[in-house]
Amino acid sequence: MCDDVRVRCPYSDEGCPEVMARGHVQLHVEKYCDYKLLQCPQSTCNQKTLRKKLNPDRCMHTTVKCEACEEDVMEQDLQDHRDSLCPSLRTNCPDCGAMVFRSALEEHVETCPEAIHLCQASKYGCPTKLKRSELTVHERSCPLITMGPYIEAQNSRIDSLDMTIRQLLQRNEILEDGIANIRSTLMESARFMHEGRNDRQVPSGNVNQDHAQSEPRQSEEVDRSSQLSSSTALTYLLSLHESLREEVSQLSRAITDLDSRASMAILNESMRVNEDMAHTSAAINTIRMQIHWLLNPRLQQGHRLGSAAAGGDSQPGPSTRAEPGASNLTTRRRLSDSGREGTKL
Repeated sequence: MCDDVRVRCPYSDEGCPEVMARGHVQLHVEKYCDYKLLQCPQSTCNQKTLRKKLNPDRCMHTTVKCEACEEDVMEQDLQDHRDSLCPSLRTNCPDCGAMVFRSALEEHVETCPEAIHLCQASKYGCPTKLKRSELTVHERSCPLITMGPYIEAQNSRIDSLDMTIRQLLQRNEILEDGIANIRSTLMESARFMHEGRNDRQVPSGNVNQDHAQSEPRQSEEVDRSSQLSSSTALTYLLSLHESLREEVSQLSRAITDLDSRASMAILNESMRVNEDMAHTSAAINTIRMQIHWLLNPRLQQGHRLGSAAAGGDSQPGPSTRAEPGASNLTTRRRLSDSGREGTKL
């Protein structure tokens, strides 16, 4: 069942595209694979060649001269050289499409006016990609090119500061190691003096008396050495505390600076929003006045029509005697409605 699995040829990295069943791989490699390396048929040659380039009658590793470029090439690679590697071949420029020699393509690309190039300030963040003829105009007005010398100066300054910080850190480590060694030496000397005082035994009474007299002096020396070691440790702790205090103060100043910048940015933004709201209110008032000016003639015309209708209804007539009240009421309602609309505007 595993022999039916589809696998690639073992020489796929060399260029063989064949995919076959796993059970046919050995037969393919031994007889049919064109990319397997075989020993040269000539007994005096120890080199190997691909099966597709192998000639059973002669050695393919002899060097021949290309007729076009007069370059020495192995006979087995001559066809590939003629097809794609010979510098005398002509090719098209990828930018302007001009036909040039392959050997002169790089030189042509460097001077091609249609070639796409990056701005000189691309290392500073400019994303512009233009043709060579348009790039010159852009570089004259690119602000990052103007700021380039200042950025370079800042980068060099930052590099020098980084180097100084590394040297100071190394020096600090050396000093800390030296302080630790001094502290350990003082502690060991104090311990040895204390052990020597305890192990010392004298048989005679005079010697015991001398020992009793020398014992306070030794104890004083031990106390002095212990005080020295404790003072050294205290000095180290105080210096460490001072450095931490400086770092905290620096962080506090940085936070205060950031807070002030944020407050200033918020203030500027609020002022801009207030100005926009003032402009919007002024525009709304202007539109309101224009609408009122446009509707005012219509309101006056409505008043005139209402008064004319009221005068016509007041004339006597046989069939319209019961209607004047309703018409007057409707006219009054309409006049009041129009006045109310004018009041709203």
